[in-house]
Amino acid sequence: FINSIPNHVLSHKDFNQLEEEYGEHLHRVVVEITESEQANEETTSRKQEMIMRWNSQLALDDFGSGYSSEIALLILSPDFIKIDMTIIKGIDRDLNRQKLLLNLLSYAKDRSIKIIAEGVETKAEMEKLMEFGVDYMQGYYIGKPNIIPQQISPSIVKEISQAHL
Repeated sequence: FINSIPNHVLSHKDFNQLEEEYGEHLHRVVVEITESEQANEETTSRKQEMIMRWNSQLALDDFGSGYSSEIALLILSPDFIKIDMTIIKGIDRDLNRQKLLLNLLSYAKDRSIKIIAEGVETKAEMEKLMEFGVDYMQGYYIGKPNIIPQQISPSIVKEISQAHL
């Protein structure tokens, strides 16, 4: 997953150099676009063309943090939706957050879009997200960010396994 800088796109020179050096791996890239990027449709369109050319994938990042999330879904047709932690925080106790997530999951599942919950900070949040069928989770409870990706701790793996039974 590579974060995209809003309203910026690679120059033709950089684009060609990237393809020369990493062309065989570009199909493994997921470009993250934030909701705010749709303000510049030309740049977003160029990024979508690049993603198609590389046979890469697109993630809509920070879903729920802006004012036009649903429009971004329609315009971008992402492969992944990364739900912002403002929706995830306290989801185990908040019926409004739960309803919002369930509606989004229904929409996403019908379109084969994978859901990633950002900012999972408690066991209760993780368990509720698993109960609802969220595809992926990230957050301090599961593992802290590191330059070199770390294995999930055995205790968390055990919790996930037990919750899945």
